[in-house]
Amino acid sequence: MSSLLPSVTFSPLVSGFTSIDQKTITLWFQLNIGAGVYETGGIPMGLQTLAGSLTVVDTDFLQAIIFSERQVPATGTFYEYQYVPAFDYLQIFSVAVTAGAQSAPAELASSSVIPALVLSDTIIGQAIYNRLPTV
Repeated sequence: MSSLLPSVTFSPLVSGFTSIDQKTITLWFQLNIGAGVYETGGIPMGLQTLAGSLTVVDTDFLQAIIFSERQVPATGTFYEYQYVPAFDYLQIFSVAVTAGAQSAPAELASSSVIPALVLSDTIIGQAIYNRLPTV
């Protein structure tokens, strides 16, 4: 079934993906999710592979924030994203909006097709790594 998993590709939001301050290295990126089938627990994201290619030490990972730039509709469905660092996966959650009230986020079901709104979504990410030597 792994051949049906969607691809995740990265585009830089800043030159070379990174910004560096005295304490941290931050990767800024846009995600594009390809067509495929979702598996409960998430899809392989490849963030740590990206970090490694930029010579960022993945053991110094602090946090990642992944969000959609799509406006929340007055009625309908929108999607939220969560990075799972233990497995380097991206989880996708749907949220239903009815009459201004939002449902609790629900992870996509296993073997469900990646929704069209996810495929066309503008997904932005920030991954922060410790720049200071670990002790």
